[in-house]
Amino acid sequence: MLEVKIESVHVDDARLNPCLLLKIHFKMLCTETVIGVQGMIIAPDNKIIAELSETSDINEKSSKTLQIKATQNFECNNQSAPQSTSLELLAPLSLPALDHLENVRAMRQKHDLELRIRLLIRLLRSKLVTAHLREIPIGSLSSALKELKQIQSTSGGRNIDSLVVYDFNPNYQTSRTNMWVLSSDGGATALEIATDTFEDTYRIPSDDWVHDFLPKLTGRRYAVVELPSLPHLSGKFAEVVSSIEEAKKQLYEQLDVGGTQTSLRNALNKLFEALKENGLAGEAGPNATKEIFWDKFIQDEKFRELLEHTYHDLVRAVTTGQDPTAPHKQASRSVEPYQAKALIDFVAYLAKVVFESLEKEANGQRLNVST
Repeated sequence: MLEVKIESVHVDDARLNPCLLLKIHFKMLCTETVIGVQGMIIAPDNKIIAELSETSDINEKSSKTLQIKATQNFECNNQSAPQSTSLELLAPLSLPALDHLENVRAMRQKHDLELRIRLLIRLLRSKLVTAHLREIPIGSLSSALKELKQIQSTSGGRNIDSLVVYDFNPNYQTSRTNMWVLSSDGGATALEIATDTFEDTYRIPSDDWVHDFLPKLTGRRYAVVELPSLPHLSGKFAEVVSSIEEAKKQLYEQLDVGGTQTSLRNALNKLFEALKENGLAGEAGPNATKEIFWDKFIQDEKFRELLEHTYHDLVRAVTTGQDPTAPHKQASRSVEPYQAKALIDFVAYLAKVVFESLEKEANGQRLNVST
Protein backbone atom coordinates (compact mmCIF):
# COMPACT_ATOMS: atom_id res chain seq x y z
CA MET A 1 0.00 0.00 0.00
CA LEU A 2 1.64 3.20 -1.17
CA GLU A 3 -0.34 6.43 -1.42
CA VAL A 4 1.22 9.51 -3.00
CA LYS A 5 -0.16 13.05 -3.03
CA ILE A 6 1.20 16.30 -4.47
CA GLU A 7 0.76 18.69 -1.56
CA SER A 8 2.04 21.91 -3.11
CA VAL A 9 4.09 23.47 -5.89
CA HIS A 10 5.79 26.81 -5.41
CA VAL A 11 8.87 28.79 -6.40
CA ASP A 12 12.07 28.10 -4.49
CA ASP A 13 12.98 31.60 -3.32
CA ALA A 14 16.30 30.47 -1.84
CA ARG A 15 17.91 29.68 -5.20
CA LEU A 16 19.29 32.18 -7.68
CA ASN A 17 18.33 30.13 -10.74
CA PRO A 18 14.62 29.61 -11.44
CA CYS A 19 13.39 26.47 -9.67
CA LEU A 20 10.09 24.98 -8.61
CA LEU A 21 9.80 23.16 -5.30
CA LEU A 22 7.32 20.29 -5.07
CA LYS A 23 6.20 18.92 -1.72
CA ILE A 24 5.15 15.27 -2.04
CA HIS A 25 3.40 13.30 0.72
CA PHE A 26 3.82 9.53 1.04
CA LYS A 27 1.73 7.12 3.10
CA MET A 28 2.92 3.52 3.33
CA LEU A 29 2.90 0.38 5.41
CA CYS A 30 5.05 0.43 8.54
CA THR A 31 7.09 -2.39 6.99
CA GLU A 32 8.30 -0.19 4.13
CA THR A 33 10.00 3.18 3.78
CA VAL A 34 10.88 5.52 0.92
CA ILE A 35 14.62 5.58 0.23
CA GLY A 36 14.70 7.58 -3.02
CA VAL A 37 12.55 9.56 -5.43
CA GLN A 38 13.24 10.94 -8.88
CA GLY A 39 10.98 12.08 -11.67
CA MET A 40 10.11 14.70 -14.24
CA ILE A 41 7.65 17.46 -15.06
CA ILE A 42 5.92 17.07 -18.41
CA ALA A 43 4.05 19.77 -20.34
CA PRO A 44 0.61 19.09 -21.90
CA ASP A 45 2.30 18.55 -25.28
CA ASN A 46 4.46 15.77 -23.73
CA LYS A 47 7.66 17.84 -23.70
CA ILE A 48 9.86 17.22 -20.64
CA ILE A 49 10.14 20.54 -18.82
CA ALA A 50 12.35 19.61 -15.87
CA GLU A 51 13.99 16.69 -14.10
CA LEU A 52 13.02 16.20 -10.45
CA SER A 53 15.50 15.38 -7.69
CA GLU A 54 15.42 15.37 -3.92
CA THR A 55 16.57 18.52 -2.17
CA SER A 56 19.62 18.36 0.07
CA ASP A 57 19.37 20.47 3.21
CA ILE A 58 22.48 20.11 5.40
CA ASN A 59 20.58 21.67 8.32
CA GLU A 60 17.75 19.17 8.21
CA LYS A 61 17.76 16.19 10.57
CA SER A 62 15.33 13.36 9.94
CA SER A 63 14.94 9.65 10.48
CA LYS A 64 12.86 6.89 8.94
CA THR A 65 11.74 3.65 10.52
CA LEU A 66 11.30 0.18 9.10
CA GLN A 67 9.29 -2.22 11.24
CA ILE A 68 9.19 -6.00 11.20
CA LYS A 69 6.06 -8.10 10.88
CA ALA A 70 4.58 -9.50 14.04
CA THR A 71 3.03 -12.39 12.14
CA GLN A 72 2.60 -13.71 8.63
CA ASN A 73 0.07 -11.78 6.50
CA PHE A 74 0.57 -8.90 8.92
CA GLU A 75 -1.05 -5.59 8.02
CA CYS A 76 -0.58 -2.31 9.86
CA ASN A 77 -3.48 -1.74 12.21
CA ASN A 78 -4.33 0.65 15.00
CA GLN A 79 -1.53 -0.77 17.12
CA SER A 80 0.99 -0.27 14.31
CA ALA A 81 -0.38 2.46 12.07
CA PRO A 82 0.83 3.20 8.53
CA GLN A 83 3.61 5.74 8.52
CA SER A 84 3.72 8.98 6.56
CA THR A 85 6.53 11.15 5.32
CA SER A 86 6.93 14.18 3.06
CA LEU A 87 9.76 14.98 0.67
CA GLU A 88 10.63 18.10 -1.28
CA LEU A 89 11.64 17.69 -4.91
CA LEU A 90 13.55 20.34 -6.84
CA ALA A 91 12.74 21.19 -10.47
CA PRO A 92 15.25 23.57 -12.14
CA LEU A 93 13.66 25.48 -15.01
CA SER A 94 15.61 26.82 -17.98
CA LEU A 95 14.49 29.93 -19.85
CA PRO A 96 13.53 27.84 -22.93
CA ALA A 97 11.40 25.68 -20.62
CA LEU A 98 9.66 28.76 -19.22
CA ASP A 99 9.06 30.11 -22.73
CA HIS A 100 7.59 26.76 -23.76
CA LEU A 101 5.25 26.72 -20.76
CA GLU A 102 4.04 30.19 -21.70
CA ASN A 103 3.43 29.11 -25.28
CA VAL A 104 1.49 26.04 -24.18
CA ARG A 105 -0.47 28.01 -21.59
CA ALA A 106 -1.49 30.58 -24.21
CA MET A 107 -3.25 27.82 -26.15
CA ARG A 108 -5.58 26.95 -23.28
CA GLN A 109 -8.92 28.66 -23.05
CA LYS A 110 -8.48 29.81 -19.44
CA HIS A 111 -4.67 30.03 -19.72
CA ASP A 112 -4.22 27.77 -16.71
CA LEU A 113 -1.03 25.74 -16.53
CA GLU A 114 -1.28 21.98 -16.18
CA LEU A 115 1.90 20.14 -15.20
CA ARG A 116 2.10 16.37 -15.37
CA ILE A 117 4.20 15.02 -12.50
CA ARG A 118 5.76 11.58 -13.05
CA LEU A 119 7.69 9.92 -10.20
CA LEU A 120 9.82 6.81 -9.78
CA ILE A 121 9.85 5.82 -6.12
CA ARG A 122 12.30 3.40 -4.48
CA LEU A 123 11.10 1.56 -1.39
CA LEU A 124 12.88 -0.58 1.18
CA ARG A 125 10.54 -3.35 2.36
CA SER A 126 11.05 -5.64 5.30
CA LYS A 127 10.39 -9.35 4.74
CA LEU A 128 11.23 -10.21 8.36
CA VAL A 129 8.85 -11.64 10.95
CA THR A 130 9.25 -12.18 14.66
CA ALA A 131 9.53 -15.70 15.98
CA HIS A 132 6.90 -16.03 18.71
CA LEU A 133 9.09 -17.42 21.48
CA ARG A 134 7.90 -17.60 25.10
CA GLU A 135 9.86 -18.36 28.23
CA ILE A 136 8.67 -20.98 30.70
CA PRO A 137 10.46 -20.89 34.08
CA ILE A 138 11.86 -24.27 35.10
CA GLY A 139 10.24 -23.87 38.50
CA SER A 140 6.81 -23.90 36.94
CA LEU A 141 7.33 -27.26 35.20
CA SER A 142 6.21 -30.64 36.46
CA SER A 143 8.58 -32.66 38.63
CA ALA A 144 9.48 -34.90 35.73
CA LEU A 145 10.65 -31.96 33.70
CA LYS A 146 12.42 -30.26 36.59
CA GLU A 147 15.31 -32.60 36.01
CA LEU A 148 16.16 -30.29 33.15
CA LYS A 149 17.29 -27.82 35.75
CA GLN A 150 20.25 -30.09 36.40
CA ILE A 151 21.38 -29.71 32.78
CA GLN A 152 24.18 -27.23 32.74
CA SER A 153 24.88 -24.80 29.98
CA THR A 154 27.85 -25.93 27.93
CA SER A 155 29.00 -22.36 27.47
CA GLY A 156 28.94 -20.92 30.99
CA GLY A 157 28.56 -23.82 33.35
CA ARG A 158 25.37 -22.32 34.75
CA ASN A 159 22.11 -24.08 35.38
CA ILE A 160 19.26 -23.61 32.92
CA ASP A 161 16.70 -21.21 34.30
CA SER A 162 13.94 -21.54 31.69
CA LEU A 163 12.78 -23.15 28.48
CA VAL A 164 11.99 -21.27 25.28
CA VAL A 165 8.99 -22.58 23.33
CA TYR A 166 7.14 -21.41 20.23
CA ASP A 167 3.81 -19.88 21.11
CA PHE A 168 1.89 -18.06 18.38
CA ASN A 169 0.47 -14.78 19.59
CA PRO A 170 -0.64 -12.02 17.19
CA ASN A 171 0.06 -9.46 19.93
CA TYR A 172 3.50 -10.85 20.68
CA GLN A 173 5.65 -8.95 23.17
CA THR A 174 8.70 -9.94 25.19
CA SER A 175 10.01 -8.67 28.47
CA ARG A 176 13.62 -9.23 27.41
CA THR A 177 15.34 -6.89 24.95
CA ASN A 178 17.26 -9.73 23.28
CA MET A 179 14.32 -12.07 22.70
CA TRP A 180 13.24 -10.52 19.36
CA VAL A 181 14.29 -13.47 17.21
CA LEU A 182 13.81 -12.72 13.52
CA SER A 183 13.39 -14.86 10.44
CA SER A 184 12.48 -14.18 6.84
CA ASP A 185 8.83 -14.53 5.93
CA GLY A 186 8.54 -17.81 4.05
CA GLY A 187 11.80 -17.41 2.14
CA ALA A 188 15.43 -16.42 2.23
CA THR A 189 14.86 -12.70 1.50
CA ALA A 190 15.19 -10.42 4.51
CA LEU A 191 14.97 -7.00 2.87
CA GLU A 192 13.66 -6.00 -0.54
CA ILE A 193 14.28 -2.88 -2.61
CA ALA A 194 11.21 -2.26 -4.76
CA THR A 195 10.20 0.45 -7.21
CA ASP A 196 6.81 2.02 -7.72
CA THR A 197 5.53 4.71 -10.10
CA PHE A 198 3.18 7.62 -9.67
CA GLU A 199 1.71 10.11 -12.13
CA ASP A 200 -0.75 12.93 -11.62
CA THR A 201 -1.60 16.36 -13.04
CA TYR A 202 -1.15 19.54 -11.00
CA ARG A 203 -3.05 22.63 -12.18
CA ILE A 204 -1.81 26.16 -11.52
CA PRO A 205 -4.52 28.79 -12.17
CA SER A 206 -3.62 31.52 -14.65
CA ASP A 207 -3.77 34.32 -12.06
CA ASP A 208 -1.49 32.43 -9.67
CA TRP A 209 1.02 31.65 -12.42
CA VAL A 210 1.12 35.25 -13.69
CA HIS A 211 1.17 37.00 -10.31
CA ASP A 212 2.95 34.53 -8.01
CA PHE A 213 5.19 32.34 -10.19
CA LEU A 214 6.41 34.27 -13.24
CA PRO A 215 7.70 37.38 -11.40
CA LYS A 216 9.88 35.18 -9.16
CA LEU A 217 11.00 32.86 -11.95
CA THR A 218 11.88 35.55 -14.49
CA GLY A 219 12.33 38.71 -12.43
CA ARG A 220 9.58 40.42 -14.46
CA ARG A 221 6.00 41.29 -13.69
CA TYR A 222 3.14 40.46 -16.05
CA ALA A 223 -0.32 41.82 -16.60
CA VAL A 224 -3.34 39.75 -17.58
CA VAL A 225 -5.77 41.16 -20.14
CA GLU A 226 -9.30 39.88 -19.48
CA LEU A 227 -12.00 40.58 -22.06
CA PRO A 228 -15.55 40.78 -20.65
CA SER A 229 -18.33 38.92 -22.46
CA LEU A 230 -21.07 41.02 -24.05
CA PRO A 231 -24.18 38.86 -24.38
CA HIS A 232 -26.37 41.86 -25.25
CA LEU A 233 -24.28 42.81 -28.30
CA SER A 234 -23.66 41.33 -31.76
CA GLY A 235 -22.05 37.90 -32.13
CA LYS A 236 -19.18 39.54 -34.02
CA PHE A 237 -17.77 40.69 -30.69
CA ALA A 238 -17.18 37.03 -29.86
CA GLU A 239 -15.36 36.72 -33.20
CA VAL A 240 -12.99 39.48 -32.07
CA VAL A 241 -11.92 37.33 -29.13
CA SER A 242 -11.65 34.24 -31.35
CA SER A 243 -9.38 36.10 -33.77
CA ILE A 244 -7.12 37.25 -30.93
CA GLU A 245 -6.89 33.66 -29.66
CA GLU A 246 -6.09 32.51 -33.19
CA ALA A 247 -3.30 35.09 -33.34
CA LYS A 248 -1.78 33.59 -30.18
CA LYS A 249 -2.03 30.12 -31.68
CA GLN A 250 -0.32 31.25 -34.89
CA LEU A 251 2.54 32.82 -32.93
CA TYR A 252 3.10 30.30 -30.14
CA GLU A 253 2.15 27.04 -31.84
CA GLN A 254 2.97 27.64 -35.50
CA LEU A 255 5.67 30.31 -34.95
CA ASP A 256 4.05 32.13 -37.84
CA VAL A 257 4.41 35.90 -37.46
CA GLY A 258 2.60 36.57 -40.73
CA GLY A 259 -0.33 34.41 -39.67
CA THR A 260 -0.38 36.26 -36.37
CA GLN A 261 -0.74 39.61 -38.16
CA THR A 262 -3.49 38.22 -40.39
CA SER A 263 -5.46 37.08 -37.34
CA LEU A 264 -4.98 40.44 -35.64
CA ARG A 265 -6.14 42.19 -38.80
CA ASN A 266 -9.24 39.99 -38.72
CA ALA A 267 -9.78 40.93 -35.07
CA LEU A 268 -9.70 44.65 -35.87
CA ASN A 269 -12.02 44.14 -38.87
CA LYS A 270 -14.47 42.17 -36.71
CA LEU A 271 -14.32 44.90 -34.07
CA PHE A 272 -15.15 47.55 -36.69
CA GLU A 273 -17.99 45.46 -38.16
CA ALA A 274 -19.47 44.75 -34.70
CA LEU A 275 -19.40 48.44 -33.82
CA LYS A 276 -20.84 49.36 -37.22
CA GLU A 277 -23.78 47.01 -36.68
CA ASN A 278 -24.47 48.89 -33.45
CA GLY A 279 -24.18 52.34 -35.09
CA LEU A 280 -20.82 53.04 -33.47
CA ALA A 281 -18.59 52.93 -36.58
CA GLY A 282 -18.73 53.55 -40.32
CA GLU A 283 -16.85 54.62 -43.47
CA ALA A 284 -16.01 58.32 -43.75
CA GLY A 285 -14.38 60.63 -46.27
CA PRO A 286 -13.71 60.19 -50.03
CA ASN A 287 -11.59 57.10 -49.40
CA ALA A 288 -14.25 55.49 -47.21
CA THR A 289 -11.83 55.27 -44.30
CA LYS A 290 -13.01 53.04 -41.49
CA GLU A 291 -13.77 55.21 -38.49
CA ILE A 292 -14.97 54.31 -35.01
CA PHE A 293 -17.32 56.89 -33.49
CA TRP A 294 -15.56 57.08 -30.14
CA ASP A 295 -17.57 60.11 -29.04
CA LYS A 296 -20.69 57.95 -28.84
CA PHE A 297 -19.39 55.89 -25.93
CA ILE A 298 -16.22 57.64 -24.68
CA GLN A 299 -16.72 60.93 -22.88
CA ASP A 300 -13.18 62.21 -22.37
CA GLU A 301 -11.86 63.98 -25.48
CA LYS A 302 -8.15 63.30 -24.97
CA PHE A 303 -8.80 59.65 -24.31
CA ARG A 304 -10.89 59.50 -27.51
CA GLU A 305 -7.96 60.95 -29.48
CA LEU A 306 -5.60 58.37 -27.95
CA LEU A 307 -7.94 55.50 -28.90
CA GLU A 308 -8.43 56.84 -32.42
CA HIS A 309 -4.67 57.08 -33.08
CA THR A 310 -4.11 53.69 -31.47
CA TYR A 311 -6.76 52.04 -33.64
CA HIS A 312 -5.40 53.43 -36.92
CA ASP A 313 -1.77 52.72 -35.92
CA LEU A 314 -2.66 49.11 -35.11
CA VAL A 315 -4.46 48.69 -38.44
CA ARG A 316 -1.31 49.87 -40.24
CA ALA A 317 0.98 47.76 -38.05
CA VAL A 318 -0.83 44.49 -38.77
CA THR A 319 -1.18 45.28 -42.48
CA THR A 320 2.40 46.03 -43.48
CA GLY A 321 3.95 42.68 -42.52
CA GLN A 322 4.09 39.44 -44.49
CA ASP A 323 0.59 38.19 -45.33
CA PRO A 324 0.41 34.38 -45.64
CA THR A 325 -2.67 34.74 -47.84
CA ALA A 326 -0.58 36.68 -50.35
CA PRO A 327 2.99 35.28 -50.11
CA HIS A 328 3.90 36.77 -53.49
CA LYS A 329 3.75 40.25 -52.00
CA GLN A 330 6.90 41.58 -50.43
CA ALA A 331 6.47 42.71 -46.84
CA SER A 332 7.38 46.33 -46.28
CA ARG A 333 9.10 45.41 -43.01
CA SER A 334 10.06 42.42 -40.93
CA VAL A 335 8.24 41.91 -37.63
CA GLU A 336 10.07 40.06 -34.88
CA PRO A 337 8.20 37.49 -32.74
CA TYR A 338 8.45 39.65 -29.61
CA GLN A 339 6.95 42.55 -31.61
CA ALA A 340 4.13 40.30 -32.81
CA LYS A 341 3.46 39.38 -29.16
CA ALA A 342 3.27 43.09 -28.31
CA LEU A 343 0.78 43.60 -31.16
CA ILE A 344 -1.41 40.86 -29.70
CA ASP A 345 -1.38 42.65 -26.35
CA PHE A 346 -2.16 46.04 -27.93
CA VAL A 347 -5.12 44.69 -29.88
CA ALA A 348 -6.37 42.85 -26.77
CA TYR A 349 -6.11 46.04 -24.69
CA LEU A 350 -7.98 48.04 -27.34
CA ALA A 351 -10.73 45.41 -27.45
CA LYS A 352 -10.85 45.42 -23.64
CA VAL A 353 -11.41 49.21 -23.55
CA VAL A 354 -14.18 48.94 -26.16
CA PHE A 355 -15.87 46.01 -24.44
CA GLU A 356 -15.82 47.56 -20.98
CA SER A 357 -16.95 50.94 -22.33
CA LEU A 358 -19.92 49.35 -24.08
CA GLU A 359 -20.71 47.33 -20.96
CA LYS A 360 -20.86 50.51 -18.89
CA GLU A 361 -22.87 52.21 -21.63
CA ALA A 362 -25.39 49.36 -21.53
CA ASN A 363 -25.67 49.81 -17.76
CA GLY A 364 -26.22 53.56 -18.12
CA GLN A 365 -22.73 54.47 -16.96
CA ARG A 366 -20.91 56.37 -19.66
CA LEU A 367 -17.16 55.87 -19.43
CA ASN A 368 -15.21 58.83 -18.13
CA VAL A 369 -11.47 58.42 -17.64
CA SER A 370 -10.68 62.08 -17.05
CA THR A 371 -8.82 62.88 -13.85
